[in-house]
Amino acid sequence: MQGMFRLLGRVGAMIIGTFGAVIAFATNILYSSINDALKLGGDNATHQTHGFLGFFLTIIALLGAIAAPFSGLVSAIIMVLCGLAFFWVVGIYAIPASVLLFIAAAMAYVDRGTPGHQHPVLHAVKGANPPSLPPQ
Repeated sequence: MQGMFRLLGRVGAMIIGTFGAVIAFATNILYSSINDALKLGGDNATHQTHGFLGFFLTIIALLGAIAAPFSGLVSAIIMVLCGLAFFWVVGIYAIPASVLLFIAAAMAYVDRGTPGHQHPVLHAVKGANPPSLPPQ
């Protein structure tokens, strides 16, 4: 039963992280498009955009979200780093997407497993007995 709740938490992290990556992608497209349109209009006060880097970060964040059911810790690290780096790309407009990525990362990290817990597939591959927890 505990494994089912862990899987549900990681699937929830995957869904929220995917939604955060989609929001980040849309934010990046809008931010870059508006700044490019302002530059075409002759506005020299606009900031340089990092459209390609923003696109790259959204793809990495999406991969991190997809990895949540398989590896909670790796997924959490990827989503937190992408959420932080996205602030450099679009500034304060990164808040909605980054908050979703941070929530998904927290969910993936919390549901990564208990100390001494070994995944059944890894146990079968390694062929060793999982460490037993002391009796309570």
